[in-house]
Amino acid sequence: EDALDVTLADSTVADGSRPTLRQCALALYRFLLERAIVGTTMTVYKEDGITAVMTFTLDSATDPTSITRAT
Repeated sequence: EDALDVTLADSTVADGSRPTLRQCALALYRFLLERAIVGTTMTVYKEDGITAVMTFTLDSATDPTSITRAT
């Protein structure tokens, strides 16, 4: 099977842990596609757009300059 034609397993790396290449690719994909911001919390969702998979904390609700993974 071609390595670039593989469906990635639904695996999210724990905060503070080093990801596999597949976990990294999936996290980046999800971050780019499905997210919402409320106040200083950014939530990243799975492909269904409903299931939260990661959260981040922004340093400001109005003019953020940094982002930190919360979960």
